[in-house]
This record gives sequence, structure tokens and C-alpha cells, in this order.
Amino acid sequence: MNSKESLRRRFLQLMTENVKSELLLLMADNNEATSSILADPYGKISHKTLDIITTTLTPLMLQRLKHNINAWV
Repeated sequence: MNSKESLRRRFLQLMTENVKSELLLLMADNNEATSSILADPYGKISHKTLDIITTTLTPLMLQRLKHNINAWV
């Protein structure tokens, strides 16, 4: 793997971890969602976790998540 691919992979892992952190803050009251997020390996979100998140997110939570992600850039 060349350095450009390595940097890209590392960047995507960091972004995924940032998204997971934001989701943990938003879903602190949902034990199933937080347990699943915490169980996923570093830099990855499993299909199971995505399914749980998509059924748990409310429009207000999604709006807040979008706002927080937009604040990163």
C-alpha cells in the first residue's frame, strides 16, 4: 500500500470514529445503540450497528448530527 492509500485509510478511520463519537452523544439513552457502537472495531461501523442507528435516529437527532458534522469543516 502506498502512502496516499495509507493516508486515505487513516482519514476514513478517523472520520468514522468522529461519527461514532457524535452518535454516542446523541444516543446516550439507547443502550442497544451505544453497546453496538462501542462493540465495533476502531474505524469501522458494522451493518448491524447501522441498522440499529437508522431505526433509532429521529429527525431531530439526524438534524443535530448533520449540524455537528458540518461544524467539523
